[in-house]
Amino acid sequence: MHKKLAATLTIAIFLLSTLAIIAPAQAHFTLGKYQGTYPYEVQDFDPHVPGVIGYVWPGGGENTYLGFPSYVTNVVSPGYVPPYPSQFLNTAKGWTQNLMQLDGHEYAPFGAIVTGTTGDLIFAVNSTTAMDFTNIYIAIPPEFTVPDTSQVVTTITNNYALILKYKASMFDRFVPGWTIIRIIADTQHDIQFYPQGWYYVRVNGVTAPSIAGKYFFKISFSGGATGEYWVPTQNWPVLLVKGELDPAIITGTIRFGGYNASLYGQPLEEAGMVWAKMTTKTDPYTGSTIGTCPDHTSPT
Repeated sequence: MHKKLAATLTIAIFLLSTLAIIAPAQAHFTLGKYQGTYPYEVQDFDPHVPGVIGYVWPGGGENTYLGFPSYVTNVVSPGYVPPYPSQFLNTAKGWTQNLMQLDGHEYAPFGAIVTGTTGDLIFAVNSTTAMDFTNIYIAIPPEFTVPDTSQVVTTITNNYALILKYKASMFDRFVPGWTIIRIIADTQHDIQFYPQGWYYVRVNGVTAPSIAGKYFFKISFSGGATGEYWVPTQNWPVLLVKGELDPAIITGTIRFGGYNASLYGQPLEEAGMVWAKMTTKTDPYTGSTIGTCPDHTSPT
């Protein structure tokens, strides 16, 4: 009897350990390289680099490549603007909001969507140099719910049989589990880039992630005279998903606080999660206290 019980427990433990292996944790890496001086992050989308550039509306604005990511007029919105724009001194004249966003309550007021909402994503691509392709691949993070190809419209082809959608393998090196929208250009009508030439892809009825964060979309090309080409990391479209219209923002550096003198005060260079506890609710517009919060922690 005891041997059977031990065997049963052994099998149960094995099955549980197998399930733990089957369901690994998932996460996104953050674009860019952090530094200790303004704008605190470089080699990200602000500014862009030469080559093919991708945009998403709502999202990164067209003027990013020109060094004016936050430029706005009464007809042009800037798209996503980072908390610390790299060219803030040069663009202040065109910014009608609070440019130093962390000093106010206007974090990406234009280029953002709210968690769990459903709407349309409009992708656009152009290039700073002449290039020629026959296929475009747009990789959408797995947190987004993407409908079938009947909801995709584009200026690349009029033949909707040339619009495909599929899921990348979880073992893919570049887009594990991401949704891929592939569009093949019409025969004898390649995707040809030249200065100020544009192509558009609209995906209707996309549902935003339930997790707030800064998301990016990867774009690549193949075929044609240029062949295989990945849009540079700095030129990926960026889209901010907010938990509410005026979310809280926590910024800073997490440093080692243990007893190891050689590590004390040094920035932590490991991935992880920060938990914040809010005790008082305030009105973001007036700063006045409007109540207290339950005694629990919330992820940021």
